[in-house]
Amino acid sequence: MLKTRDRSAVWLDAVVIGASIACLVHCLLLPLLFAALSALTRIVAVPESFHLAALFFAILASAWAMRAGY
Repeated sequence: MLKTRDRSAVWLDAVVIGASIACLVHCLLLPLLFAALSALTRIVAVPESFHLAALFFAILASAWAMRAGY
């Protein structure tokens, strides 16, 4: 029978392993997602206003991150 301390260590190990697997999947799939999004522009028409809105959001987010020290 496992002691309480051993059970919490096993649970924590499982959580850390799960987080590591999630990180691995994220790091492997994100570049594929970006490649797929650029390929989808041949199928789906994206208006120019979307690009301007994305640029505005990127500038605001970058300014906030730099100001916050990130």
